[in-house]
Amino acid sequence: MLSLRFAHLPLSLVLLCAPYALRAQTLGAGNQFSVFLCAPQGLSACGSDYYGQLGNSASGDENIAVPVTMTDEVTMVSVQQQQAMVLGADSTVWTWGQRVGTSDVYDSIPYHVPGLSGVIQVAMGFAHAAALRADGTVWVWGSGLFGQLGNGQMGPGTLSLLPIQVPGLSGVVSIATGGYHTLALRADGSIRSWGMNADGQLGDVTTE
Repeated sequence: MLSLRFAHLPLSLVLLCAPYALRAQTLGAGNQFSVFLCAPQGLSACGSDYYGQLGNSASGDENIAVPVTMTDEVTMVSVQQQQAMVLGADSTVWTWGQRVGTSDVYDSIPYHVPGLSGVIQVAMGFAHAAALRADGTVWVWGSGLFGQLGNGQMGPGTLSLLPIQVPGLSGVVSIATGGYHTLALRADGSIRSWGMNADGQLGDVTTE
């Protein structure tokens, strides 16, 4: 009887210690941390905080979900490696953790990505990020080492810390990012891809 009485104790402790994560509506998993969107204003994170990934100016790792320092309403979460990015209900973009395209710039609380409005979807890569605007244009920022910026440039030193529009691309309805490449689905059903292709991830029957 004693063993049956306490059989569910570990589960009960988990339920008690993860109040944010259990009510999550959407979530994201990075390299060593997780982000949960529990309600329009219930953003929380847990795991490593080495790069400020918990987004609350904390100085240590957390094994339970703790609130992210952001009061704006959030509708979407995208997480990759050591960075997190969210889409606000006002169609603006916020990010924190290791800043994309850099190796020594960290943000321990969310900061507003300048120059972006009317955004309907966000996607985070290893060293670049992308945003889709309601007008069907795609905006990217971060490292362009493998051509991730989609602007015809690549190689060491190719970088944009501010969002730039992918030229010649319109009518996009959805985006996705891999580690070092990006995909865009257009309204006509066609797909555009750019960035690293060493394993054929661009789908153009090459490994260029």
